[in-house]
Amino acid sequence: MKFLHSAVQMTKLENAKFFFEGILHLKSVRTYTLDEKLSEEIFGMKENYDVLFYALENGFIEVFIGKKFHYVGLNHIALAVRNREGIINSARKFGLWVYEKERIGKDKLVFIKDSDGNLYELKEY
Repeated sequence: MKFLHSAVQMTKLENAKFFFEGILHLKSVRTYTLDEKLSEEIFGMKENYDVLFYALENGFIEVFIGKKFHYVGLNHIALAVRNREGIINSARKFGLWVYEKERIGKDKLVFIKDSDGNLYELKEY
């Protein structure tokens, strides 16, 4: 089995670009529009979505931009990053929520949220 992508939703294109390009330094490699008919058939949400694909080393993050945010609960995306402290500092600088917890005998636990509340766990590698 091979990982392909994970999806998140956001309400503003500029917030998606700011977070994924400005904070995480990812590149958008593809965009398309998911029409409301197909969106309703697949996800049960009758809304058009602009979609951006951001490349990771081993997959993609698919970002759906829509007018209404549909809460996703405990879902999160874990990312292995090379400069975790730099990302944490950038996120804090721009007022994003950051959670850090030191753990005995384990790597520090780090989560950040984008402007729509999507949750990302950051691991250093």
